[in-house]
Amino acid sequence: MPAILDLKDIQKSFQDGEEKRTVLNNLQLEVAAGEFVAILGPSGSGKSTLLSIAGVLMSADKGHIILDGQDISQATQKIWTSIRREKIGFVFQSHQLLPYLTVYDQLLMAAKMSRVKNLDQRIKELLDDLGISDCAKKFPKQLSGGQKQRAAIARAFLAKPALILADEPTASLDEARGRQIAELLQKETKENHSAAIMVTHDERILDVVDHVYRLKEGQLFQEK
Repeated sequence: MPAILDLKDIQKSFQDGEEKRTVLNNLQLEVAAGEFVAILGPSGSGKSTLLSIAGVLMSADKGHIILDGQDISQATQKIWTSIRREKIGFVFQSHQLLPYLTVYDQLLMAAKMSRVKNLDQRIKELLDDLGISDCAKKFPKQLSGGQKQRAAIARAFLAKPALILADEPTASLDEARGRQIAELLQKETKENHSAAIMVTHDERILDVVDHVYRLKEGQLFQEK
């Protein structure tokens, strides 16, 4: 399958007092369509920085970000904003749902920003697939932790993005619910032919991903 995301020679350093600390050091990563990968590493190793660069939320010091065949490394902030809206879906540890909107209205607002076609049908399909169709008219405070994360996954996959980035999506859930979320991410990735990267500390769910990488000394080492 063709690569959806190709990170080439990514370098990123931060000033730490009087010293400069390199967190990503000529890092390479390629993720194909339909591929679900996990990235492990201790706190402070650069996992969130890697996701931020892959999601064009942060620029790299050097290197190339190739998304869906297009080198977007030097694109303008305006183009990056458009790319995030149309080609990238984010799932965070904190679901980041708006407390004053129902699940349906959360998706409706996200859809308008992404220009989703056949909107009502797409929302219904996603909620059915994720097993939360009965939550459409509920507010976040009425949902369990697992339901909130399913709603966040629905929002991420709404526009059928090329790339899904998930930052510790199971961290606040028990083992059973965490596994459900990982399996749902896998299912949606395969069915939509997206590429997905999940940063996680939860090694109990690694059997659902295609490849496992560990981030050490600014580089990725494949373990599976």
